[in-house]
Amino acid sequence: MSVDGIKSFIREITNNKVNISKGTIYAWKEDISNKLNKSEYEKIKEELINSKKDNFINYTRSLIMSMYKCVY
Repeated sequence: MSVDGIKSFIREITNNKVNISKGTIYAWKEDISNKLNKSEYEKIKEELINSKKDNFINYTRSLIMSMYKCVY
């Protein structure tokens, strides 16, 4: 949605009582974007770390089982 669209939407849902500037909307967008990006980054980072741990554990188990089968 464009900044003008957001501005119109806010004005409409508040019965023309709230008329914010485009600058305010840009600032809100930037602030929200930064916060979402940081939280998304942390979420993705955590998922990758867990995935690596799980993959390493699964790989290690498979390797051990393969070695065990070869020996016996």
